[in-house]
Amino acid sequence: GAQNVQIMLVNNDAPLDFTSGTATLEAPYADGAINIPLTAYYTRKAGAELADVVGGQANATVAYELSYE
Repeated sequence: GAQNVQIMLVNNDAPLDFTSGTATLEAPYADGAINIPLTAYYTRKAGAELADVVGGQANATVAYELSYE
């Protein structure tokens, strides 16, 4: 599998910041649905050199919690 990379999630061209452990997104309710577009990219782990990156399969899971206010 891939080595010295992490998966970065992007929402509407903005990288999600998980440095606190979670990320909060506003998701408008429209036409009976909530749409949260996410795109995943590889990015090099902090401190890893480009020569240390090994391509291959990398898996991630997105867990979510919905809250209504």
